[in-house]
Amino acid sequence: MARQGEAESLSSAVGMDVKFYTLGHYATRFVRMMCLDVKTLHLDRLDRPGPYLIACSHMGNLEPVLLSSMMDRRVRWIARTEYYRTWIGNLFLTRCGTIPIQRTGQPPVRAIRRSIEHLAAGEIVGIFPEGGVQRREQVIFRGGVNRGGAAVIAMMARVPILPVIMLGTEKFNQVDPWLPGRGGKLWISVGEPIIPPPATRTTRRQLRRDLTTTVGRQFVELYQQTLSHFGLRDEQVP
Repeated sequence: MARQGEAESLSSAVGMDVKFYTLGHYATRFVRMMCLDVKTLHLDRLDRPGPYLIACSHMGNLEPVLLSSMMDRRVRWIARTEYYRTWIGNLFLTRCGTIPIQRTGQPPVRAIRRSIEHLAAGEIVGIFPEGGVQRREQVIFRGGVNRGGAAVIAMMARVPILPVIMLGTEKFNQVDPWLPGRGGKLWISVGEPIIPPPATRTTRRQLRRDLTTTVGRQFVELYQQTLSHFGLRDEQVP
């Protein structure tokens, strides 16, 4: 009886989380459509079945919310534990089904394990390979920071990585882009799936390094495609 009660309680909590995510998803989609001018390149690549890992550039704090609003399927984003410290942050992130990660200290074994579990269940997981908000030469699509977490998870879960570049998000902490009619601009580009190679115990480490290099190179190439396609210049991007 006790186990049955625990199962019912867990099922109820999961149902509440799904409802919360769905409500937030459609609310964000409505606000985005009313306030932002969004231009996309190969967004259809995200519309694929099965599990996969989104590796997204990180120039602001709203990439997870905005990209999720462009998709029909739920995304489990990996979020730094600092964002859980306030009660409202903890409530929001927990209800959205995010995966907490500790960036300092011990290796993030728990976050990696949870990510693999969700991917094994057929879900989508989102990660920021830069590990935090970056600018200029530190941005991954300029050949900057790439911590390799995407390669680790993708190889262990045996799922493809889809690189995503989002430009303009650094301005969305201000009020003006969100005022209807002001035309806050957002550019989203999705790269081709990167399939992790099969690995053995002796080749795993080198292949992981190679995959990390491949991911970084794909971001650089996707950025050049993005600038060319939308008629942007590098100096326009922070």
